[in-house]
Amino acid sequence: MDYKELFGEEFYNKLVKCNFINDIDELLTADTRSNLVNIDVEDIKSLSKGEIVGTISQIFNNSSEELIINRFSDKEATKCIFNITSGSDLDLSTVTELIYKLRNVYPNINMIYGTKIDDKYNDKLKVQALLTK
Repeated sequence: MDYKELFGEEFYNKLVKCNFINDIDELLTADTRSNLVNIDVEDIKSLSKGEIVGTISQIFNNSSEELIINRFSDKEATKCIFNITSGSDLDLSTVTELIYKLRNVYPNINMIYGTKIDDKYNDKLKVQALLTK
């Protein structure tokens, strides 16, 4: 995909500068059959007008909800896309609970989320997030 053309050169350069372009590529080129909730180009474009205030690309243990929530805490974000990848042990209720907690802690963030299954992440959560204001 030509991300410069899709997102515009300015936003593309911001994604490269904050080392998140590979995460974008992974989110957009993944086999969507393994996605429970899909993030698409339009979701990412919806953040392109804002200033990037943070990114998260980290693997956590399944029991790391507090750590994940705390990774958002030092950000001034008003919009966010985030994706959670886990093994087939992930169920939608786990994701829904995490989103609910994030929204309670950060009620001013407009969140777009996705989830996908990849069995190399059994018993783990890979969290990828792009935060803008």
